Amino acid sequence: MLTIKPIENEIEIKAYLSAQGIILENVPRQFMAMYDGNEICGLGALTLEEAKVYMDFLHVSGDTSLLFGLAKSLLNMADLRGIKTIYGKNPALENTYTALHFKKDEGEFVLSLEGYFTVPCAH
Repeated sequence: MLTIKPIENEIEIKAYLSAQGIILENVPRQFMAMYDGNEICGLGALTLEEAKVYMDFLHVSGDTSLLFGLAKSLLNMADLRGIKTIYGKNPALENTYTALHFKKDEGEFVLSLEGYFTVPCAH
C-alpha cells in the first residue's frame, strides 16, 4: 500500500537521492515522501527562494503516473501551512504544472491555492 507523508529524516532523504543518482543543491526544503510499505519510492519538495515557495523537485522510482499524487500532496501540505501561492520553474515538470492548473507568468509557473482544495470538481 502506498502512503505519502512529510519526511524530515535527512539520512533517509539522502539515501533515496543517492540511490537514484540525484544531487540537489543545499537549500532549505520541506520534503514529502511516498512509501511502498517501509521503502521510499518517491520524493518531492517545496523550496523557499526569495520569499517564494517553489515546487521544483518531484521524483518517483518506477511508475511515473504516481508523480501527480505526490505533487498534489505537496500542494495540500503547503495549503495546510497557510501558503497561498506556489511557483514552479523546473522545465522537466512543465506537463505536471499544466495538469495541476499552474499558469505561466513571466517565465514561471504560478498556482494560487486559494480555494484549490475546496472548489467542487467540474467533471
